[in-house]
Amino acid sequence: MKARAGLDRPERILAGPVLWAGLAGLTAFAMAPFVWVLLASFKTRAELYVTPLVWLPASLSLANYVEAWTSKLTPFSRFFANSLWVSSVTMVATTVISVLAGYALARFRFGGRQTVMMVFLATQMFPAVLLIAPLLSQWHALGLIDTYQALIYSNFSFTVVLPLAAPGVAATAIFAFVSSWSELLFAITFTSQTEMRTLSAGLLFMVGQYEIQWGQLSAGVIISTLPVAVLFTFLQRHLIRGLTAGALKG
Repeated sequence: MKARAGLDRPERILAGPVLWAGLAGLTAFAMAPFVWVLLASFKTRAELYVTPLVWLPASLSLANYVEAWTSKLTPFSRFFANSLWVSSVTMVATTVISVLAGYALARFRFGGRQTVMMVFLATQMFPAVLLIAPLLSQWHALGLIDTYQALIYSNFSFTVVLPLAAPGVAATAIFAFVSSWSELLFAITFTSQTEMRTLSAGLLFMVGQYEIQWGQLSAGVIISTLPVAVLFTFLQRHLIRGLTAGALKG
């Protein structure tokens, strides 16, 4: 009993202050870049380039947000609308198709069922860059370059996952939306016109050849994270349940 008591004390110490200190340190490390970008989005141009470095803005100016949203060179409002449309259509299409496919694979026994399931699993193991050349050739032949269809079809090819229950459906929808919202490779490959760019591509093109628009870029990053943050805030319970629905209990 004494030996056990001696072991319990280090465990209590590690499970108490040390654990919370470690979690606090990891949280600070993860949040530091986001906080820095958030502060930069409120700074004026002079504060962004002044020496020595200014950590906090003198006032919470919304000029960077207004300029990013209304700029003719990088029309962020258009980028936002493009991303919202592509992500929403991809989410709906993915959810409908995956629910039907998941139901069929779960309820019916037919020849080649295991093969089909393995093919679904295998498609998730290959990086998207492998599909760039064949998809580019195909979309060009079909005249789909600089169209929403090219982005939606390309994103859809990587988000057909199999839900197990209602939480799985929610997880599928969230996964499809977030993946499409943050996708960059397809966006910069299949679009060349400014009005067709999504948020991720629009942010990339805010980095100019001679200058980086740090204020507008920071404001754009914050704006682009808000929909995903709100989505996770309200649906994180369903996402966690959906991702763990197929786990085996020990």
